[in-house]
Amino acid sequence: MAKVSGQGSFGKDLPNGVRATRDAAFDLIATPVFLISIDQVGRPVFRGVNAAHSMISGLTREDVAGRTALELFGERAGGIAYERHCAALYSDDPVSYPITLPSPAGPRHFVTTLTHELNEAGAVVGLVGTMVDMTPLAHAQEQEVARAAELLRRARGLSRMLAVATRDLKSATRAIGAAATDLRLGFIDLGDGKLAKVAGLETAAARAVAALEEIELDGLGEREGAAFRLFSLQILCENLVLSIDPEGKHSVSLPDAAPFGDEVVLRIVLRRLIQRAIDHVGPDGGSLEIALDEAAHGRMRFVVKAAAGPFRPDIAAATLEEVEEILVARGGLMAPPNPSGVRLVFSLPGALAADLDAATEAPVRHAG
Repeated sequence: MAKVSGQGSFGKDLPNGVRATRDAAFDLIATPVFLISIDQVGRPVFRGVNAAHSMISGLTREDVAGRTALELFGERAGGIAYERHCAALYSDDPVSYPITLPSPAGPRHFVTTLTHELNEAGAVVGLVGTMVDMTPLAHAQEQEVARAAELLRRARGLSRMLAVATRDLKSATRAIGAAATDLRLGFIDLGDGKLAKVAGLETAAARAVAALEEIELDGLGEREGAAFRLFSLQILCENLVLSIDPEGKHSVSLPDAAPFGDEVVLRIVLRRLIQRAIDHVGPDGGSLEIALDEAAHGRMRFVVKAAAGPFRPDIAAATLEEVEEILVARGGLMAPPNPSGVRLVFSLPGALAADLDAATEAPVRHAG
């Protein structure tokens, strides 16, 4: 555990000219950067931000000086950031985490890395935070998945047309083969090679039918491969709720799990389901629950519940229509609304990290 001191040194008691030079150099950094000090009661508080940070957040050095993340960004987003700041002070290694924060242009998604600021004795006196804006990447990923879903929709249409054409052609080819068989059975061989030609026609028809059956089985529109990775479901859901309900009007129960799966598609689908659930509960607030209901046989089942009672049929139907193609494009499935209508359920390929570790560590049994 890192040794923490309450005395920060970065820019402390600097002459005005030196301070101005330091601030100007700080502003030349194109990446959003912020500085954290430890106040008199041991809290991590902001000491400053650079120009790149101000451009995105709308906050100046004067706005943030001496304030905690909780005070700047509110209970929900600020609470998450404040916890990470506290943890990073005592961590032996840099701490990285994804977070969604409010900005003048709307919620933005960042990956933040916190590293120690040390004094001459090697004790931690503050933190330097660097932020990578992932919002454009998140939007690009969503567009990529939407395109994949649209391609799948078109491919399914072509597949249906191909299936009809294949069945028709297969029937005609079978009829040709049957006619060739009838000719061969009643044909008198005169030694002029005509019987061999009839037998060849019969063989060609059989091969054509087999080839058509292979096309029928293969179909069109193979699924585009999904990029699986290990991620925190709790952090993913926290950031989704932050972007949809930044004022924290709704109480949301979040899952604590580390799945290995398609984070991009899960984020897209959960955002839409959470938005639908919040619409159902109403703008004045209510209770929601997001759960990883089951993880077995290479699939994970997720549930979104609202305490306001059954979802209206129109909300459930609209949700099903909204996410079904995206899910199917990546091997997932949206369950039809259950009879009670109190939850939205979907599944995606994947597994829990604990299950993967157990499978890796399981002893190999040899026969004999």
